[in-house]
Amino acid sequence: MENDDASSSEVLIVAPTGKDAALAADVLGKADIRSRICRTLTEAARQMGELTDALLIAEESLVASEVLVLLDTLDQQPPWSDIPLVILTSSGGGDKVSLRALEIFGPRANITLLERPLRTVTLASSMKVALRARRRQREVRDLIRERETVLAGISDAFSALDRQWRYTYVNEKVAELAGWPREKMIGRVIWEIFPEAIGGEFHKQAQRVMQTGEPSHGEFYYLPWKRWLDTRIYPTKDGIIIFRADITEQKKHEELAREREAKLAESQDRLRLATEAADIGTFDFFPKTGEVQFSDRSRELFGIPLEAQITYDTYLAGVHPDDRHIVHEMVRSVKQPGSTGRFDIEYRTI
Repeated sequence: MENDDASSSEVLIVAPTGKDAALAADVLGKADIRSRICRTLTEAARQMGELTDALLIAEESLVASEVLVLLDTLDQQPPWSDIPLVILTSSGGGDKVSLRALEIFGPRANITLLERPLRTVTLASSMKVALRARRRQREVRDLIRERETVLAGISDAFSALDRQWRYTYVNEKVAELAGWPREKMIGRVIWEIFPEAIGGEFHKQAQRVMQTGEPSHGEFYYLPWKRWLDTRIYPTKDGIIIFRADITEQKKHEELAREREAKLAESQDRLRLATEAADIGTFDFFPKTGEVQFSDRSRELFGIPLEAQITYDTYLAGVHPDDRHIVHEMVRSVKQPGSTGRFDIEYRTI
């Protein structure tokens, strides 16, 4: 990776004659501006990159075929980049030269014209202005990269929409869920990509947030993805942002838990009916906590009032003194590692 700092960035000087290039490089060097001499625009285009501060171009270098190469390279710049081009025009060219430069580059380049001959201080100060503009561009680049890093670190599916419902940002999680490349989603209307969502609860909530500016939160099942999504929608000055967390597995576990609880309740009801029919008392004892839960019939058998709290000692007090060692041994064995927790003992009550 290139080291993008002031000590490694440079101005590319494009001049067909060595004398002009050397003089320009000398002026820039005295102003503490690094430079590199290129004989043609094609050579300069090959050298251009994020470390390029600006191009200083002699007018006589503007050969049509090579200008096309330079323009093609300029068109490939990232959105934050607009490399300054400082063009040294011939003496007395005036408006004619300016019009020619505008015709050549049009809106595709950031150009400044300097008419020769010019004072060294004018050249140095003009290049410093160009370099300040380039530094501001790099600051924008760094902010964009910082934002991308933060957004990429969001584990949820995150996307941003403008007020025309077009995607302005999607992270990899959204692209993964949608089955679309990220770059193809940017600029597309969300309802064109997901027409099945129109009329559904998510569509209604998104419309409401866009219209009212009030955030929304809900859990939605999206049939095309066969997934449950915990969805949070927030308004922004440019549109809305959406956070989606895949909670499909959580929903499956919740459904299984509900099924288990229903089956357990059904089993407990059957056991209660069976024990009541057989006039049997039951109780639950949890050795680790000492908690004891008696059925109403067991309370009757042990003579314990319905409102009384029961502990292990309460239970043990109801066992015949000569049989308490049986209960103690049972509790000890149940606590042993590898115990199944099953036991069958007989003892007398008082």
